Amino acid sequence: MARKLLRYVIVSMFFLTIPIIFIHFVSAQSIPKEYSEEWPTVKKTAELVTIGYLKKEKTLDIVIKKVEPPEEYRTHEIYLFGHVADDKKQKISAIVNFSENYSIRDTSEDLF
Repeated sequence: MARKLLRYVIVSMFFLTIPIIFIHFVSAQSIPKEYSEEWPTVKKTAELVTIGYLKKEKTLDIVIKKVEPPEEYRTHEIYLFGHVADDKKQKISAIVNFSENYSIRDTSEDLF
């Protein structure tokens, strides 16, 4: 009796867990066509807005080395990483929210 109950629990867990995991991975990997078409434009605009913002607000010339899209397209945030043009040791990082008119949040830690 205990063996049958254990077998029932294991089989039930298997049939409940596998579909949930499958649905999670499929939904996480499916990116809408519109998003993938807009990405090059959004990426370039985020770079230009960030360069302009840091030049105006902090009088820094920066070089952006890496632009990362959000892991979930629904977050509307782009992560930018780079450094000051004259000093590669001074790292820059920012988050740009492209759904809010490209609002910028400077996340650099060691600027000043």
